[in-house]
Amino acid sequence: MTVSPATVIEAPAAIPATMHAVRLYEYGGPEVLRYEEVPTPSPGPGEILVRMRAMAVNGWDIRWRSGHAPQVPGRPAPSLPFQLGREGAGEIVALGEGVSDRAVGERVVLLAAPACGRCMYCDRGDGALCVGVELPGHTRFGCNAEYVTAQSGDVLVVPEDGPGFTELAPILWAYATAQHMVKLARTGVGDVVVVTAAASSVGVAAMQLASLAGADLVIGLTRSADKHDEIRAAGADIVLDHRDPDAVDRIRGFCGGRIGADVVLDAYGSEELVRFAIRAADLGGRIVLAATPAADVLTDTIALPLGLVFTKHLSVLGSRGYSRGDQRQVLDLAVRGKISMPIAKTFPFDQIAAAHEAQAAAKHVGKIVLTV
Repeated sequence: MTVSPATVIEAPAAIPATMHAVRLYEYGGPEVLRYEEVPTPSPGPGEILVRMRAMAVNGWDIRWRSGHAPQVPGRPAPSLPFQLGREGAGEIVALGEGVSDRAVGERVVLLAAPACGRCMYCDRGDGALCVGVELPGHTRFGCNAEYVTAQSGDVLVVPEDGPGFTELAPILWAYATAQHMVKLARTGVGDVVVVTAAASSVGVAAMQLASLAGADLVIGLTRSADKHDEIRAAGADIVLDHRDPDAVDRIRGFCGGRIGADVVLDAYGSEELVRFAIRAADLGGRIVLAATPAADVLTDTIALPLGLVFTKHLSVLGSRGYSRGDQRQVLDLAVRGKISMPIAKTFPFDQIAAAHEAQAAAKHVGKIVLTV
């Protein structure tokens, strides 16, 4: 496991008046990402200032930049100008008035999904559905900058002997998403689990977390024959192409007499893959859906074999986001070396357009990370 070298923490007087950030003023391709010099923010009451060291790029960034960020129920609509960035890690360099629970010099990872703890959804234990805060990189400025402010409670502190910044940046988004899926599916000892989009960061995370939950066999699905070895190295026991006409029969052959997999975790959401999940699931199987490739998630419709859903007594569940507890749990797993996201490539922060191009090309397994 990589450990970041000792970092010289900047005294408040050394914090520059300006910084570099990447902003959006229009929608379009990677060329609309503007790397520019802007004033360095100052932490307000209850806030901290974080010197960013690494940021991960994800599919949400690509959709937001291109003008296809979906309107999510319970949250404001996306608007310009904007600063992307849902995933990042760095160190605290200044404290705002009244902050006593954090210290300058602490290494932190930013919560990708903070929660207010006060709204009706938080109150009933559904922090993943919180409507009391705006999410960074979603409806308020994200972490694509050299310095960002955050509420002191909206970061998790990482031990000095924990993962390095490059490894920390992609932990919370992918693994907390997958953790929520794994728990909703009641994944447990002896299960056969199928994971779609297995080369994606959420797919990798789902495979690793399903194994930690006790799954007996994890089957990863991909369209790319050249990714099979990397997907196995990332956590799959078996890798299949769902377009293979024999794929469902092959899955059944691994299920010890059952007619399909106990659990299917879908991180893509296309009609093709959801229909496949229904066919590949066992009687009483659990299918969890956590994504859709559609630009408009509120009006997206697909045709499903509903007869199989009820005759196979399937549970088909939607999984939106993740809780603060999910994020704490996966960070703890990372610190203890139980999970590890493949880092496909790193780019300097000023090459963010190239990083977006690489993310959109989808030729990698795991994550693409920006270093600052």
